[in-house]
Amino acid sequence: MSHQEIWDYANSLGAFMFIRLGFALATISLILYFAFPDNAMMVMLFSTLIGIGVGMYWCETKLNSKFDKNGNPK
Repeated sequence: MSHQEIWDYANSLGAFMFIRLGFALATISLILYFAFPDNAMMVMLFSTLIGIGVGMYWCETKLNSKFDKNGNPK
């Protein structure tokens, strides 16, 4: 049961992260498109990669704070 609990918690964290990342990137992309139309695509690519990396770190930190190494809740 513990592993299913981890899976469910991780999926809810991931969904929350991607929704927030989507809103943030949409806002940044609109600003960049009007401010710097020539470089907007490259900046958005790097912003997306950085956002996903930070989100993965955030999810792992949350999982480690809630579950131990054996998958049992703390």
